[in-house]
Amino acid sequence: MRPASPDLMMGMPAKRMRTGYDHYAPPPPPPPPPLLPPGGGRRSPPVPTPDSARPGGGPVAWPPLGPELPRIHEDVLARAWQTDPYVSDPPSVTSTIASSLARLDAAGLAFLPGPAFVAWLSSSASAHLRKSPEEATLVYSLLALGAAVAGRGPPGDPAPEYAAVARYAADRAPRPSLPVVQARVVLALYYLISDARPDEAGDAGTAATLAAMALQLNMETDQAHDATAAAAAFPFGLDAHDYAECRRRTFWACFTLERLSGSFPFRPAVLHREDIFLRLPADDGEAFGRQTESTEPFFDASSTLPGRGMSSRGYLIQILGVWEDVVAGIYRAAHRRPTASGSETARRQGIARRLDEWKRSLPARFSREEDMGRKSPDGLGPGERASVVAMHLLYHHTAIKLHRHVRRPPAGAGAPADTEERAAAVRGHSRRILETWSWCISAGLGEPSRQHPFTSTALVEAVDVLSAEGALSGLPALLAEMRAARSGVAGLGSVWAEAQVHGLALDRRLEVLGRVVEKGPAADDPGEGVRVWRQGSHHGGVDGTEDGLCWRLVAPLEKRFPRDMDCIYSDTL
Repeated sequence: MRPASPDLMMGMPAKRMRTGYDHYAPPPPPPPPPLLPPGGGRRSPPVPTPDSARPGGGPVAWPPLGPELPRIHEDVLARAWQTDPYVSDPPSVTSTIASSLARLDAAGLAFLPGPAFVAWLSSSASAHLRKSPEEATLVYSLLALGAAVAGRGPPGDPAPEYAAVARYAADRAPRPSLPVVQARVVLALYYLISDARPDEAGDAGTAATLAAMALQLNMETDQAHDATAAAAAFPFGLDAHDYAECRRRTFWACFTLERLSGSFPFRPAVLHREDIFLRLPADDGEAFGRQTESTEPFFDASSTLPGRGMSSRGYLIQILGVWEDVVAGIYRAAHRRPTASGSETARRQGIARRLDEWKRSLPARFSREEDMGRKSPDGLGPGERASVVAMHLLYHHTAIKLHRHVRRPPAGAGAPADTEERAAAVRGHSRRILETWSWCISAGLGEPSRQHPFTSTALVEAVDVLSAEGALSGLPALLAEMRAARSGVAGLGSVWAEAQVHGLALDRRLEVLGRVVEKGPAADDPGEGVRVWRQGSHHGGVDGTEDGLCWRLVAPLEKRFPRDMDCIYSDTL
């Protein structure tokens, strides 16, 4: 997270923004000092307080940012919007946009044919092939994201200015269009990366989704009333087949962003799976430039069984649908009156069957998580490898949530009968998440630029479960695993704001358990939030110790759902 650019002054930017091919807006005088926040016109970056951490992907309660910095004057934004930024510095613009496309790919949101788009970027700078206003909006949003990924920071950071132009242009689009939907998706990612503004990211994502539905991106071009396809005036120089895949992938980017941006289920999804009549996205190597219609299977909201030749992104979308059902079901159960235990059990059993079906349906090149430890398994590209890692993390996280959070029976007479069985399943899937992360590290996939943003959510949930209780003799080994997970979350925190919140939560957990290890057998008073006892003096017991010391933490990191629904922590009440 970086402070907002100091160049954004009252009315106009002090940094000269180009407004034409040969003209620049002159820098205005500095604004009156009383209008600026202390610190030379910069506000401090938003840092989440420890109590506001919501590991597991819940909404984050960021502290107030203070007075908003003055916005760039609309006249300057309008002139910039009419200017092609490519002509000012083609190599720099090309490099920045390439970084932006790579980040979209790692986040599972890729919707543009990289080489073809870069070629169009330069060709459309000529006088007779000017970019349309909608296409320019997308270009500015990609520049904002790419500059944020570069992480130059103030002073001289151009990302806020690019983002301001893109937002201004998107808000003034006369009608929905594919490039504007894409620009809003990119802006949502920009807000999550650079400015830690989850509310604005949610607004941009929702606006993209609503526009996507208005364009009927939820169905194939031959079924939708698509004026672009009817006129054969495809954006970015695409042909009909590449345009169909670009359109398809844009919809799936909206679908994914809604669910994995960190605010779901507290901000309900606008897109309902029953309203999707669209093919799944193709593999990276086959997505664009094939000159034939896609043969990917259609999405089926009622089934996790794949069609023939499904891509890695297709499998990721399928397991994301199951994850959505589980998390949304927990959220609704927490806010409704308890239902009959039989109906809840049947619901969970049905979802468990869907999970098993999905796992068994994986082809060999996607099915073995251990293969993530190989340098180049089966020739998968970087985007495909990120999708494979993310799908396995989502699978294990879905199983954890399904078994961990269950509403007590209506009578309130104790926990459900299968609590211990469910707790064992939760621990097993948590262990697999840490193992998957270890395999990623061994394969050199631990770099934040190669990781899906959901990775930190899965890691912090696994640590929350495995560090809840155990034998004191096994705590040093667990702490080593926790530190490895914390290192991964720290790397992700250099990119994703929510991972910084997760990192704070893990730091507190490491500190508490570190004190227990330091005191050892004399840990009669290990500190607030943790209990230590000798095996045999506590009901239930802990696996892996005989008449030895055990620890148990009082409070979970997962605070989105009620404690009485949590089979890992509920008996510490």
